[in-house]
Amino acid sequence: MRIDGGASYMTRALARITLAGWVVAAVGLVGDCALVAVHFARRPWDADFRIFYAAATVGRRAGWSLIFDEGRIHAVEVSIGPPRYWAYLNPPPMAWLAAPFSYLDYPAAFAAWTMLLVAALAATAWLALPAIRGARMGWALAAAFWAFPVVFGLVEGQPTAVLMLSVVAAWRLSSSGRDGLAGAALGLTLLKPHTAWLVPVAFAVAGRPRVLLGYAAALLPLAALSALSLGEAGLQAWLSALTQAKSGVPAPLFIFPAFLPGPLALAAEGLAVGVTIAAAWRHRHSATPALLIAVGVAGSLLAAPYLNIQDLSLLVVAGWLLWPEFGSWRQKALIGTVFVALLISPGTSQLVIPAEAVWLLATLATPTRRLEKK
Repeated sequence: MRIDGGASYMTRALARITLAGWVVAAVGLVGDCALVAVHFARRPWDADFRIFYAAATVGRRAGWSLIFDEGRIHAVEVSIGPPRYWAYLNPPPMAWLAAPFSYLDYPAAFAAWTMLLVAALAATAWLALPAIRGARMGWALAAAFWAFPVVFGLVEGQPTAVLMLSVVAAWRLSSSGRDGLAGAALGLTLLKPHTAWLVPVAFAVAGRPRVLLGYAAALLPLAALSALSLGEAGLQAWLSALTQAKSGVPAPLFIFPAFLPGPLALAAEGLAVGVTIAAAWRHRHSATPALLIAVGVAGSLLAAPYLNIQDLSLLVVAGWLLWPEFGSWRQKALIGTVFVALLISPGTSQLVIPAEAVWLLATLATPTRRLEKK
């Protein structure tokens, strides 16, 4: 009787925990939608999507070699709303992706773009189901809907949801043995290549080079098309825009240059790359795709020369995938600490770098037997 009673109690407790997760996730989703709607209603012009829209409009009307022409970009931005004087800095594929939306008036374009991002988030969650199924699913979604970087990415119209989808698709494909396609899926990260560039490297170091080859197969043609579309003058304009932005914009509080002088920051970034490679090599005989993705994402973000807060959204999906891999409560507490850092990142951003670093170092120090494939 006691055994049955204990089992019944555990079943009820698990049901309550599961229900609570779904409630928290639902509240977060409703709040996110309301925040996006209110922000757009009050300041429809004040979103990063405007710069993508402007670059796409310039490219479509005047030629893709001119998407880094600051004067032309500024003229389109002024036609939308008060100027923000922000240059377009993303690779050309970002403008290509926004091109179909540039045929619409800006309000309709932003609404359609937001629906695309929401669809990408939904597809990300669907593809991640094997990792977040059961009682974890509600809490996993809650972690995404309440993490400020994810919310801010939606508000600003940043393509971070597409990056999240790319990473989870790569995990799903690699888990089923299709490493080449997994690498090709990672090609979508070219929209912001600095956020996940170490992921295919981690796979290659761990003895799965087809991911890196698939990544290169997707990346190189896009890079070649980008160079051809820009021409020499366009490439020089892009380099000039990047140089001016780096010298004129303070380092955000999510990268080492915000806290360390130049040489020390560069050394810290190099160390992050080294630890990422060492972790992938150490677990080369037992590493799962989830572990390699988590290691690669953390290392990429730590080694990035520039980050926006929404780019930290990739830590959410890395945590989703890594949670079932880490068995002890200490390891799970570590993942939870990273989520807490993301939750409070706008107010106390200084916690993000230590959380990422500890996550990466803990993965390196974890005995390989705890991460063996099942």
